[in-house]
Amino acid sequence: MAEEAQVQAVEQVAAVESQPAVQAPVVEAPKKVSRFGEQKVVEIKQEDGSVEKFTLQYPGIRVVLDIYDNAQMANGNLSRTAFADQAFAEVVVDPVKLDLDYFDEHDGFNELLDQIAEFLA
Repeated sequence: MAEEAQVQAVEQVAAVESQPAVQAPVVEAPKKVSRFGEQKVVEIKQEDGSVEKFTLQYPGIRVVLDIYDNAQMANGNLSRTAFADQAFAEVVVDPVKLDLDYFDEHDGFNELLDQIAEFLA
């Protein structure tokens, strides 16, 4: 009986060795995709029911850091005026040449700034 068990064990090993080897699937790490040039359209509803559209474009990490660095005051807080001025110039690509004065006659200044900050994060 021991001989029979030994023969069975040898046959099982031979059967396993004769099967093709199974290779684990190769999993590639996801490739980092640049956000440079990525766009987002922000829609802001006005009091009269109309909708103003603003197209944001990611300017690259160096410009993003410059925007935040230039807007930081001595006390560490962010100057919303400085942030808005530079973000409108560097991030908002439509309408062209958007500035703070635009919001004297339109709604959505704070909402747009929040959307820009979220987009740049």
